[in-house]
Amino acid sequence: MNAVVPTVDTDLTMILDADHHINEQFAAQLVHAIQEAPAKCCCMQGSVLIRGDRWDEQCLGALCWYFFSIVLPAFETLSTTTMFIGAGAVWKSEVLKQFLFDSTMIAEDDDLSMRVIRAGYDIKCCPPAELTELACDGILAFFAQRFRWTYGYEQSLNKHICGLVCDRPRALLQRLYSWYGYMILYGSVVQGVAAAILKPTITIWTGFFMSAMACGIPFMLVISGVVLQLRANEWRNWQRILPWIPVAIAYAVFQAIITIYARLRMFCGITWRVTERKLEPPAISSTASPTEGSQLLPAK
Repeated sequence: MNAVVPTVDTDLTMILDADHHINEQFAAQLVHAIQEAPAKCCCMQGSVLIRGDRWDEQCLGALCWYFFSIVLPAFETLSTTTMFIGAGAVWKSEVLKQFLFDSTMIAEDDDLSMRVIRAGYDIKCCPPAELTELACDGILAFFAQRFRWTYGYEQSLNKHICGLVCDRPRALLQRLYSWYGYMILYGSVVQGVAAAILKPTITIWTGFFMSAMACGIPFMLVISGVVLQLRANEWRNWQRILPWIPVAIAYAVFQAIITIYARLRMFCGITWRVTERKLEPPAISSTASPTEGSQLLPAK
């Protein structure tokens, strides 16, 4: 990517993955959104959803919709900026050329987000601009993908947290989503250990109302956000989204668990091994007729 970006001669650069399916409406919405945004907005992030009709594809599609339509706008509301998710976004070319990607980081997209945010730029999201991509090839690939993202985000946070505190402290509110998951997980463990040791008398207050206060208010906020976003989208695809929303809420606990696991690996000094793919040389038939540019032709 860093080899290509400096050669771009247009005002805007759209970054996509190889398996992304886009249309003219997606591109037009993103371009219009970034042109109408404030001058310090350097990137407009669209929604990257999952295509397919299998149950797992529908589940992942709902999780992605929840993230791009609920979580990212919440980040933007709380911290005035959101984050670049790696693809499905349009950038101002001059800013992208200035910062480029850091190949030493696992989550290069999050590292780029942190650097441009610290420099005073903003990243905005445009949930109605939707494209689709392929689902992970199996459950192991899904876990590997989520762990790689999580490890990379925590690595990026380690690198930039001091700078964010000094330059853009409000941007740290983006991490509240994970921190709330930690609180729920740690609170459940502490509550279980305390109950096993102290064996307190369970009352309606300790057994129901305290848990309802901790989880009920955020739950109602999430449901309200889902309904409002579906209404804004004229209830498009609500049948594929609403049944899986409870899974999206439970996913926050799963995210907290793998984040803790990533942190433990960091504390123990276990380095991340990047997946390597070995490319086999192309097979060239001796009977094939040579063509211009082919390896069968002698060099001129």
